[in-house]
Amino acid sequence: MMETETETATEASRGSRLPAALLLVGILGFTFLLTGCDSDTDTDEPASDPAVELEVWTVGFESLREHRDWSGRLEALRALQLQAPGPARVAAVEVRDGDRVARGDLLVRLAAPELEARRGVLADRLEHLQEELDRWRRLAEAGAAGPAELSEATLRVLEVRENLAAVEADLESYQIRAPAPGQVAALAVGVGSQVDGGQLLLRLDDAETFGVRLTVPAREAAYLEARDQLSLRDDAGNALTVERVAFSPHEHPAFVSADLYLTANGQVVGNGRVGQVDVRWESSEEVLIVPWTAVASDEDGDWVALLTGDPPTIERRFVELGRAHPVGIEVLGGLEEGDRVIRYEPRAHPEGREVEPAEPRS
Repeated sequence: MMETETETATEASRGSRLPAALLLVGILGFTFLLTGCDSDTDTDEPASDPAVELEVWTVGFESLREHRDWSGRLEALRALQLQAPGPARVAAVEVRDGDRVARGDLLVRLAAPELEARRGVLADRLEHLQEELDRWRRLAEAGAAGPAELSEATLRVLEVRENLAAVEADLESYQIRAPAPGQVAALAVGVGSQVDGGQLLLRLDDAETFGVRLTVPAREAAYLEARDQLSLRDDAGNALTVERVAFSPHEHPAFVSADLYLTANGQVVGNGRVGQVDVRWESSEEVLIVPWTAVASDEDGDWVALLTGDPPTIERRFVELGRAHPVGIEVLGGLEEGDRVIRYEPRAHPEGREVEPAEPRS
C-alpha cells in the first residue's frame, strides 16, 4: 500500500514538472531566435543611397557683348564770366544774346572817367616835358648845358611816359573783348548802367570746349574712361570722338559729373553747335561663365558643387568670381573649361554623393 502511494506521488510530481520544462524550452528557443536575428542584422552591410540623376552644366567660355547707353546735350563745357575791372559806366554794348563771336571781338565798352582824366593830364605833362627835353638838347649842343641837366630832363620824360602807358593799359581793360571764340549766353548790363569792379557783365560759352556733360552713377565712371570703347553720334547722325574726359563730384555721392570733350573729323566741336548726343560704351570678350544657380556663398567665400571622379561625386570647390552677367557669373579662378557643376542644393545633394548626370548643358 505504501509503495502504491509513493508511485502515485512520484507520477504526480513528474506531471507537475513537465509544463515548467516545456515553458523553459520555449523561452530559450525564443531568446535564441532573437539573438540570431540580431546577429544577421549586424553582419549585413547598410544599403547605400543610389546615385541620383541630376542636370549638369559644363563650364565654358561665352562670347559676351555688353553695352551702356547715355544721352546728353552738346553744350559748352566752360562758361567764361566776363566782369568789370573796376567802377565804370557802360558806354556801349556791341553784342546781343546768342551772338557768335571770334577771339578779340569787342563786346562791351566801359567808360572810366577818372582814368580818362588822368590819361589827359599825363598826356599834357608828357608833351610839356618833351618840349623841355628838346630845349636842353639844343643848349647842350651849343655848349650852354651840361650832361647832368640833359639826363634829368630825360628821366622826367621817361617817368611820365611810363605812367601814361599804365593808365592806357588800364583803360584798355575797360574795353571788354572776347578771350576765346564762343557764343554770348547772357548779357547782364545795358548802355548807361553803372557797374562796380568784379560785377558780371556777360557770360560767354567757350566754343573750344563744346562737348557733352553727363551725370552717371559713380560705378559707371570706368566705362567712360575707356575712350576707345565709346561711340557717339549727334542728332544729325555725325560721328563724334572723345578727346578727353573730366570728372567732378556730384551733389549726390553715388553719382559723378563727366565732361566729354569732343572732336568731329579731327576738328573741335563747337561754335554754338547744339543738339542731342547719344553715347554708347560697348565691349565684346570671351568669359568663363558658371550658372547663377550653381554658386553658393558663406563666410568662407564663394563655392560651387563640382562633379569629380568616376563615378561622378559631388565635391565642394571654392571659386573666385568676377562680374555678373545675364547668363551667369564670370569665373576668375577655381574652375576650368569643361568642369561640370550642378545646381546648389546641399540638403538634397550633399558633398560626397554619387551623381548620374543627365543630358549635359553648356
